[in-house]
Amino acid sequence: MEKLMQLKNPEYVRKFQGMCGVLIKQNNNCGSSTKNTRYGHRHEESRRKRNRNCPYQNENNSGKTDVGTNECNGDSFGDDADDGHSSTKNDNSPVAYEIKYKLPYYLAQIGAFLGDEIFYFVFYSYLAWNLDMVVARHTAMVWSVVMYLGQRTKDYLQWPRPPAPPVIHLEACHLHESSMPSTHAMAGTAMPIVLAVTISSRYECSYLLVGSVAVLWCALVCLSRLYLGVHTILDVLCGFISSIVICAVMIPCLPNLDYYQQHHAFAPLVILIAGISLCTICYPTTEKHGAKAKAVEIVSVTTGICVGLWINYQLGFVTEPHEPMPYQITAPTLKWTALTLCRFVCGSAVLGVGYILVKTLSVRFFSMYFGLDKVDERHPSVRMAHKFVTYFVIGFMTTCGAPMFVFKALGIERISAFYECY
Repeated sequence: MEKLMQLKNPEYVRKFQGMCGVLIKQNNNCGSSTKNTRYGHRHEESRRKRNRNCPYQNENNSGKTDVGTNECNGDSFGDDADDGHSSTKNDNSPVAYEIKYKLPYYLAQIGAFLGDEIFYFVFYSYLAWNLDMVVARHTAMVWSVVMYLGQRTKDYLQWPRPPAPPVIHLEACHLHESSMPSTHAMAGTAMPIVLAVTISSRYECSYLLVGSVAVLWCALVCLSRLYLGVHTILDVLCGFISSIVICAVMIPCLPNLDYYQQHHAFAPLVILIAGISLCTICYPTTEKHGAKAKAVEIVSVTTGICVGLWINYQLGFVTEPHEPMPYQITAPTLKWTALTLCRFVCGSAVLGVGYILVKTLSVRFFSMYFGLDKVDERHPSVRMAHKFVTYFVIGFMTTCGAPMFVFKALGIERISAFYECY
C-alpha cells in the first residue's frame, strides 16, 4: 500500500511533463518575454478558448496575463472557489513554462476533449440519431454509472489536485473539483470498452480494428490528464481500474436492463425514483464548487433517456428488429451524409431551444417554490432542482422528442431507428 501511495507524488507528473516537452522556464516570472517560447502563442490561445467558459475563473486576473505562465493565465482561482480541496491556491508561485514539442500538446488537447461535456453531447446525439440507438444507450448507461460514482467519490475523498509547482497546470476549468479518481480516465476507459463490445456483437467488423481504436482512445484520455498536470498517476490508475471493474459487472447485464426499461409497466416510476434518490438522499453534499452539479446532470440526462425509450416502445414507435444480427456495415452515400447533417443540425437546434426554455422556466419556478425573494439560479436548492429538470428534458428529447416527432415531421427520420429495440 505504501508503494501504491507513492504514485500520488506530483514529482512523477512533473517528470512525465518534462519527458513530453513541457518545461519550466528558469529565472522567469509572469512578465517574461514570449520570444523564447516555441508554440507559446498558439498554445495559449488554444488554452484560453478551452477555459473561457469556465465559471470558476478569477475575473480579477483578466487582462493581466502573459504567454507561458500557468497562474497568470487564469489557472488560479478566487477565494470563493477555494473550498479546501483544490490544489491551486492563491499563494502558489507563478510557473513560467514553454511547450517544446507540438504533437504531444495537441494529442493531450484531443484526449481532454474526449472527456468534456461538448464531446458527450455531440457523440451521443449523433450516435443515437444517425447510427445506432442501441449502441448509444448501452454506452450511456455505463457512462452514467461510471461518472456518477467517480463524481461521488471525489466529493467523499476530497483529495487535492497535484500542486503547482512542481507540476504545471495546463488546464484550469476542472481544478475546482477534487482529484481522486480521474473521471476523465474513468469515462475514457468505460466508453471505448462498451462501444467495442456492443459494436462487435451487433455488426460484422474487425475485432482487431475495434480493439485498437478502444485502446488508443483510452490511452489518449488517460495520458492527457498527466500531461496537463491535473491528476496524479494514482488518480488515473484508480479511475482506469474502477472502470474496468464496472464494465465487467454491467456489460453482461445491459440486454436485460435494456429490456426492462422498455417493457415493464412501472419502469419510468422506478427510474425517476432512482434518479431523484441518487441526486438527493445518496448525495447530500452542499459544497458550492463540489462535483455534485455534474453528477446531477449525468443522472438526470440518463433518466430522461430511459423514460424516452419506454415511451417509444409503449406508444409503438419502435419494435423488435426483423433481421438477425450481426448486421453488415455499408459505405456511406452522399444522401446518407446529407441526412445525417440535417438530423444533427435540426436536433441540436431543438435541444438548444428546449434547454434555454426549460432552464428559464424551471429557475423561476424553483425560486418561487423555495420561497426566495428574487430569482436566484445560484441558490444550492434551486441550482440542483433546475439542473435535474433541464437535463431530464434534454435526455428525453434526445431519444424521443427529436427522433420520433421532429425528424418524422420533417421527413428526415432514420428508418432503422424504429427497429432498434430489445
